[in-house]
Amino acid sequence: MSAPTTYPDLLQLEYEQPDQKLHYGDDPLQFVEGWVHDEAAPTLFMIHGGCWLSEYDVSHVRPLCTAVRALGINVWSLEYRRIGNPGGGWPGTFEDVIAGLRHWHRSLAAERQRGLWLAGHSAGGHLAVWASTRLQNGSVDPSGLVVEKTLGLAAILDLTGYAAGDSDCEKATVALLDGSPAERPQRYIKAAPIRAQTNRGITLLTGEEDTIVGPEHASWFIAESSADVIDIEGAGHFDLVNPFAPAFSTLRSVLLSA
Repeated sequence: MSAPTTYPDLLQLEYEQPDQKLHYGDDPLQFVEGWVHDEAAPTLFMIHGGCWLSEYDVSHVRPLCTAVRALGINVWSLEYRRIGNPGGGWPGTFEDVIAGLRHWHRSLAAERQRGLWLAGHSAGGHLAVWASTRLQNGSVDPSGLVVEKTLGLAAILDLTGYAAGDSDCEKATVALLDGSPAERPQRYIKAAPIRAQTNRGITLLTGEEDTIVGPEHASWFIAESSADVIDIEGAGHFDLVNPFAPAFSTLRSVLLSA
């Protein structure tokens, strides 16, 4: 069995440059970059992770986006303001996700002939599932935007539980919401994905060897929702976004199942 992928490993992988870029705001970090296959292909909208921190940008998921386009899927990847960036954290990070989705939808809705899949990894998985469940449950004006399926890849979902930890990523949860659950209870409620049996088309992929975001996050979410969970044997945290890791075969199967 190969060693789990690390974050530096992702930065060494080859990728194709995106061929389109859309700005959804005035900040240089407010953009969406695209790898377009063709107009008739389905679309995956990707939100990168990195503990919501400014140190981790969109570049580390470009190899994954390149590989997904090779499957015949259009891919758009969101960059957004994060902790350490002006305007990042609460509420700017969350506002950017919705603003990016809306702008992308308004700009390209006429060109798309297939539905939208929303995906995210780690902290980006949290943002993807958060946006998806709030769009589905009417908490955010959808503006005609419909998400057919959502993929949470090693998604951070239990923010209250995660904030109690002492790793750098767990501590970032407190920074994201500018306080602990005891200090900012309403923010933790607003920032958490909505757990409801009415949620549709949510699939959570977890790595059995993930030491950064454990499978308990999926268990927390599905306790009150109808999401599906796929546990990937031998996979670490970053294997889920490494197109050369064995875990990619599981993601490929899910993407091609539509």
